[in-house]
This record gives sequence, C-alpha cells and structure tokens, in this order.
Amino acid sequence: MLGTPMATSKYTGLHNMLSAEKENFTQGRRFDRTMQDIVHKLLPQVEKEERRREEEFYRARGMSWPPSDPTNQPLQQTMPNIEDSLVSLVLEYIGSSSELNDTVKPLAKKFVRVTKKATVRHVQTFLTRKLSLTDKCEIDVISNDEIIEPEVTLETVERQCRKEDGLVVLYYGVGVRGSGETRNG
Repeated sequence: MLGTPMATSKYTGLHNMLSAEKENFTQGRRFDRTMQDIVHKLLPQVEKEERRREEEFYRARGMSWPPSDPTNQPLQQTMPNIEDSLVSLVLEYIGSSSELNDTVKPLAKKFVRVTKKATVRHVQTFLTRKLSLTDKCEIDVISNDEIIEPEVTLETVERQCRKEDGLVVLYYGVGVRGSGETRNG
C-alpha cells in the first residue's frame, strides 16, 4: 500500500479534498479561551477535574497552590475578560435612495459582534463589502434618529444608544454619493 497513489497523495480519498499539510501536528493547536469557557459551562466536571489535577501536580512537587508568583498564575486570573471588550450589534436596514431602484437587499445575518474599539467607519466598510456595493454608494449609520459620524467608536455608540436585550441597534441606509439622499423617507 505504501507505493499506491493514496499513500503519497496530498488529497483525501473520500472527498478528493486537499488535506492539511503540516510538518508538526501541534503547529495548528493553540489555546482558545472561548472554547474552554464553553466546555467548562457545558461540562463543569471537566473544570473540577482540571483543578484537582493541577492542585495534585503542585502538591507532588512541594509547591504552594495557588502559585504565589504572578507569572505562574492560571491563565483565567491573568487574562482580561474578552466579553468586556466586545459589543453586540443588530444592523437593521431602513432602505436605499430612489436612484438605486431598490437593488440593495438587507443583510442575511444582521447580528454582529465586534470590538468596542472599532469605529462606525469599520461598520460602513463591513456593510459595503457584505452588500457588494460600488464606490458610488455611501452608507449612513443611524442611531437615536441621528446619523453617526464615521470616526465615533462603537464603545461611545454603545454608551449613547438605546439597547434592546443588551444589543445595540444600529440602522443603516444606502444612498448615492453626493446626491444628498440616503434613505427612503
């Protein structure tokens, strides 16, 4: 079997797909805080077992638990909570200018989670790409019945906007650059 094409091919036999080429299988492995949080929520016994084994490890070596050296503290205590740096958005389509003849369709998935450091311009760029708009189109992002300036961060928007179930609702309209008309009134 060693000399057969299957043994030397880069493609998997089942679906004729290119297999991942890695010299070292650990190359693609990395710590994933979100995945670990999900596993711990679904399987609390796993977290308890990990803690028990860690305590046992330290006791067997005559070390104190928890480690007193801040560089040896468990990752859970040293890493900031990523949830605090994200904002959940709902992007609601409110229409397009008459010049676009309703060729713009709303997003298929209107829920987005993004860092609070992102700006409204990032949201506009995201919408431009997702909606496959041309350079002649412009997007206005609206909240509290006011157009939000592109330089404003989403952290600022989150503080100033109404929230529904913890989600920041932003409305967007599409218009033609320079026409002055962005959304259907």
